[in-house]
Amino acid sequence: MEEQEDRLEDFSQYEDEEDIKNYPPTVWQKIRRLFFMFPSEKRAEQYQRLRDLTEAIEQFPETAVNYLLRGELHLEMKQYDLAQTDLEKALELAQAQFENERWGLTAQSTMDRAQQGLQRLLEL
Repeated sequence: MEEQEDRLEDFSQYEDEEDIKNYPPTVWQKIRRLFFMFPSEKRAEQYQRLRDLTEAIEQFPETAVNYLLRGELHLEMKQYDLAQTDLEKALELAQAQFENERWGLTAQSTMDRAQQGLQRLLEL
């Protein structure tokens, strides 16, 4: 019994619950998160991605892939109007990029994914 107590973490050094939440995750917690996220963890991860993508769009407003990724995220989050707006913008930017560049593979891939996302919206 004493041996088990020695292996337990001493959380008394943390002043409040927020400090405990910020405690580095254990190996098992990292493995679990790879396969199973709690709904609150998934929402937090989605909102962090949303903030990151919005910041990327603010810095690089002519980059189609940022709109595409944010549109797909909105679709995942069931924010369909926002998804449609971003996917249409991604398609518009990717079409212009495709017409103006010699290597259009990236633009073509972005256009294809944006069209697939818009098709999914129509099917809802």
